Amino acid sequence: MRVPSDLKDSYSCSEFCISLKTRALNIASARARSFHSKLSDEFDILRWKRADNRFSSYLIDTQVVNPHSSAPTLSEAAVCYIEAKAKSKGDSFRQSVIRAVDYFSKCCGDKSIDGITRADVNAFRDSLLNRGLAQSSCKRIISVLRAMLNFVCREYELNEISAFSGIHFQEDNFVIDKKRKPLPIPAIKEIQQECKIINDEPRWLISLISDTGLRLNEAIGIHVEDLNMDAEQPYVLIQPHPWRRLKTRSSQRKVPLVGASLWGAKEALNHAWNGALFPRYCNLTTTKSNSASAALNKWMKPRVPEGCVIHSFRHSIRDRLRAVMCPSEVADAIGGWSRDGIGESYGDGYDISLLTEWLDRAVRSNG
Repeated sequence: MRVPSDLKDSYSCSEFCISLKTRALNIASARARSFHSKLSDEFDILRWKRADNRFSSYLIDTQVVNPHSSAPTLSEAAVCYIEAKAKSKGDSFRQSVIRAVDYFSKCCGDKSIDGITRADVNAFRDSLLNRGLAQSSCKRIISVLRAMLNFVCREYELNEISAFSGIHFQEDNFVIDKKRKPLPIPAIKEIQQECKIINDEPRWLISLISDTGLRLNEAIGIHVEDLNMDAEQPYVLIQPHPWRRLKTRSSQRKVPLVGASLWGAKEALNHAWNGALFPRYCNLTTTKSNSASAALNKWMKPRVPEGCVIHSFRHSIRDRLRAVMCPSEVADAIGGWSRDGIGESYGDGYDISLLTEWLDRAVRSNG
């Protein structure tokens, strides 16, 4: 990997050459991506430290690190946090931390974490709102920084930093979040027909989601051994894998394969590679949920009502189950929605035949 031209004066070499210590192509590829990711993080941190903030002359001590402080700077805290957490959480976690730190550094500077004030955080909040971000997005970015600082303070045995806690948002200062809309039945049927005509990996993925309501990341991370196509009622086992975690404990479940989802699963299985059901979006090391979402939504956009996206299938499946009077507990089991009450954790749950009966009824009755 070459050293970027703007950082060559920081290194004693012009490129990094590191043995991957393997002859296996898939292992070498995974290790190369890991090294590339770590070096990219280091390059980003060096750039943060050198960044010329054109507004710095209007701020008070934005780039000054307290010389008497033993606390790391925000960028150093990010490195500590990523190195400790990223392996178990994946690329999306690393990117969210880098993005949040980058936003804050551009607004308030790469300060010592114990030098961050409430005024800094309020200014940061306002800068996010001025970007046109929704309140939920602003809160999510702030929560990433709050979690990072809490972790780093424990690691460095520093006093807790409360500047990011309880940030106030005024109702008239943010863009109201738009609720995702369910897909109407005619649109679902039209998309499913087009998927069968085009008949490629992205369309198999859409079909699988369309009549199951799987989350996109759940579907992308399926291993071929998660499919049970020889059962009387075919189903897919949604379970955690090293390359894909699940959102909640309830997300681990068996989901019946019926309708277009059964077709999509069969086609994907016939073309699976190296154990991955959707190798374009999952290499059994990481999942490419963001790129998959962007590509699928781009294809769907002219075919669905405004505001509908790939995740709309999940909203629709709940409505389709309601339409056939499916008990809410059974719908929860199919969709992996969290259920309240201690009693829900007892027993083995619903038999796959019962889940298939209700899901098949919903798919058939809706067209």
